[in-house]
Amino acid sequence: MPFRILSDGLDHHGEGLSRSRGRSMGLFLVVLTVIVVGFLLTRSTLPHEEALERVAKHPSVIQALGAPIHGAFFFSNHSYFDQHSGHHVTQMRINLSGSKQDGVLQVKAFKTGTLWGFSNLRVVAKDGRVVTVVGSY
Repeated sequence: MPFRILSDGLDHHGEGLSRSRGRSMGLFLVVLTVIVVGFLLTRSTLPHEEALERVAKHPSVIQALGAPIHGAFFFSNHSYFDQHSGHHVTQMRINLSGSKQDGVLQVKAFKTGTLWGFSNLRVVAKDGRVVTVVGSY
């Protein structure tokens, strides 16, 4: 790699490359921070925790998966505004783990004003067993 002699008369071999890597790392950290904060803010505005709480205490879910039941940190979410009903709607899929087996929590919730309500809460265990906690799938 060629060296450059700057106005101070000293050899600053590779200094430009080091600055470039530092800027790239800084930009990466800023983008990563924005993504994580955005995810956490989105997560906190959804009925994620309430849905997990309900199924973790439901006797049929406990029987199927085994206690304690934990929800995965990351989950899939699709949210939209339903113009016909005037509600914000979210559909989530949250992986669950229990002492007996794993499963998936399927959630459909709607928001009226500041309150969330569930139209569907269903757990599908890895062995195919289905437990409907709310709704009628």
